[in-house]
Amino acid sequence: MILEYPPYVAVILAGGAARRMDGQAKYGLKTLIPLAGKPILEHICTSLRQATPPPEDIILNVVAEQKRFAPDMPLALDAAAERQGPLAGILSGLKYCARHHPKIEWMLSVSGDTPFLPPDLTTKLFDIALAREKLIVCAASNQRRHPTIALWSCSLRQPLEIALTQDIRKIERFSRQYSTAIVEWPCKDRDPFLNINKPQDLIIAEQEISLESQGKM
Repeated sequence: MILEYPPYVAVILAGGAARRMDGQAKYGLKTLIPLAGKPILEHICTSLRQATPPPEDIILNVVAEQKRFAPDMPLALDAAAERQGPLAGILSGLKYCARHHPKIEWMLSVSGDTPFLPPDLTTKLFDIALAREKLIVCAASNQRRHPTIALWSCSLRQPLEIALTQDIRKIERFSRQYSTAIVEWPCKDRDPFLNINKPQDLIIAEQEISLESQGKM
């Protein structure tokens, strides 16, 4: 483990339409759906603030039409009117960093529906990024990559902007150009990257929080 880590900004990707949440999209953003009495977003922000080191800033990425639902926190709005997917959200985050944190060289992206982020997320990603001189390091669990949960070099802003003009929309398609490193997390009691895509996932997350509060996890 590296003794001192560079500063970074965290962007929460919350621009999805939440079509599979059976009406819970009435909250405007899936990340605002209540989980154990508070929004999913609050769980994510708490995890990020408790990380070692914590981010210099936490920003929320949404598409322009979602701005009216967004909480009072810094926003990185997607430039395009139509939804272009999480890769566009990552570019919006990198542009925000360039404007507001020009000296910061790293950005962490996380999904807006992952309430159980592990406390060692940043350190494990940085350990690989710095030791292997990687520009992108992606998290994985259960032998499955989580492309939206990754550490990005801010030097990728211009290449990513060019890629989107070439209609490259998938993170994997862009990131394979940079020999992305993968860091696997164990799933002992639960998958630390459980994402809430459907109402059933929300029920599972509620049950896990309940068991945790009872000391059974």
